[in-house]
Amino acid sequence: MSNIEDGFLQNKTFNMKDLPIAYFTENKDSELLRDQHIKNTIKQSEENISDLAKFFFCDANMDLINKQLILKVYKISNKKYKIPYQSTEKLSIIMRYVWIEYSKNLDFKIKEQIKELNCKVVSEILPNIITNIEQLYGYLEKYEDREKSQFKLNTLPVSTKMTRGTIELPSTSEIFQGGYKSTF
Repeated sequence: MSNIEDGFLQNKTFNMKDLPIAYFTENKDSELLRDQHIKNTIKQSEENISDLAKFFFCDANMDLINKQLILKVYKISNKKYKIPYQSTEKLSIIMRYVWIEYSKNLDFKIKEQIKELNCKVVSEILPNIITNIEQLYGYLEKYEDREKSQFKLNTLPVSTKMTRGTIELPSTSEIFQGGYKSTF
C-alpha cells in the first residue's frame, strides 16, 4: 500500500485539463503523461499498469464508447434523437467505476475484455441519457402547451374603474346615503 502511495507522491498530479497535452503532443514525455493519467485514474503504481488498462483508458477507446452511445441512443429512439459526444471527464469517471467493479485484469484476450468493459460502460450510461432526453422533451412539450393555453397564469387583477366602455357601479355607501342618482 505504501508503495502505491509513494508512487503517487513523487509524480505530478495529472488532471483532465492536461489530457490533450498528454495525447496530442509528439514530445518524449507524452507517453509518460499518458501513463501518469492512467495511473491516477485507476490508482495503481506505474509498475502495475497493464496493457489492458492502457488500451481501455486510451483516447481512441473513449471515442469508440462515445460512438457506441450515439448509435445506441439513435437506434433505441427509432432514429429520433442524435446526441453529442459526452465529456471525457464524465466518461472517465464511469470508466473508472466499471474498471474497478468488472475488470478481470488478465494478460490474454485483451480485445475481448475491452469489448466487455465497453459494453458495461455503455449499459451504465445509456439509461440515464434516455431518461434525460425524455424528461427534456416532456418539459418542452408542457412549456409549449402552457404558452398556447388560453388561460393566462399569474395575471394581475384588472381594476374595474380603469376599464373603458363599462358602467361604473356605485359604492354601497353612496346608495344608502342617497348620493347616488341613476343615469338610466
